Amino acid sequence: MAAIKDALAWHPLPWSKPVFKFKLTELAARTNLEILESYNYDLQAILLEDAHSPLRPGSEFRPTAILDPVLQGHPLWPRAKKTLMHGAHLPLEPIEEEPRLQDLLEAIEFGNHKFATKDGPELLSIFGKEVEKGWQLTLPISALQHLPGAVVGPVGIVSQDSIDAFGHRLPKDRPIHDQSFSFGSGQSLNNRVIGDELTPCRYGFALLRFLHKIAALRAIYPAARILLSKFDFKSAYRRVHFRAKSALQSCITTKGLCGIDLALISLCTTFGGSPCPLIFSEISETVTDLTNASIRCSD
Repeated sequence: MAAIKDALAWHPLPWSKPVFKFKLTELAARTNLEILESYNYDLQAILLEDAHSPLRPGSEFRPTAILDPVLQGHPLWPRAKKTLMHGAHLPLEPIEEEPRLQDLLEAIEFGNHKFATKDGPELLSIFGKEVEKGWQLTLPISALQHLPGAVVGPVGIVSQDSIDAFGHRLPKDRPIHDQSFSFGSGQSLNNRVIGDELTPCRYGFALLRFLHKIAALRAIYPAARILLSKFDFKSAYRRVHFRAKSALQSCITTKGLCGIDLALISLCTTFGGSPCPLIFSEISETVTDLTNASIRCSD
């Protein structure tokens, strides 16, 4: 509990201004390319250069030195700590350079899924907000061929339901990065994932776990009220930064959305990369177990 209190008492220093320009404009794209060129396209060096930049891996969390005394006993903490210090890593089978470049050219020519381009202006507005928050880095499309290991996946739209404050169901379209889409090589990013190097995803089976827990509690306490709470990590995946190598393999373009053709590098974990739920599970499981341990603590 002392370590938790110390962590809660910690206050971050103000963020410094990022070196890149986070605007969805051609001018910002050209400026960002010039910055990358000045670093010999070493994106990781830029991301790690400033300790107080919001682009730095782990910047959405307390420093690992503050979290260590709280979480060092948790079996998932070593992996989560590595993600917060260096960025999330996508374990992928390598792809030969020639088919990668051919896939890249095909992806640039293909653009995005037709259903996404029908709502081009709205989707472009969403990406504009993601860029301004530092989740996506704008570059000219022509720069993709110079980025080491760059991989592009098309954007699609998934129709979902949401609810308003009164519980009314509302339709909601959500953009998704289709990292399962294959071009000529047949080797999409998700096809190349090395599953054995990932932690099993726990929160995907949360409902089943709740039902077992409720049934077990009811057997012990036949007449007691059973209460369950729920909370949400807002923009959860966008709190976890990629390592540069993984970010460069998670690119999209705005081609066909509204007359502005730019490339976007996903600096944070994506909705579409099959390893991302498992990567975030390492964090969410640690938080859940810390919560339950705190409740049981006699202090």
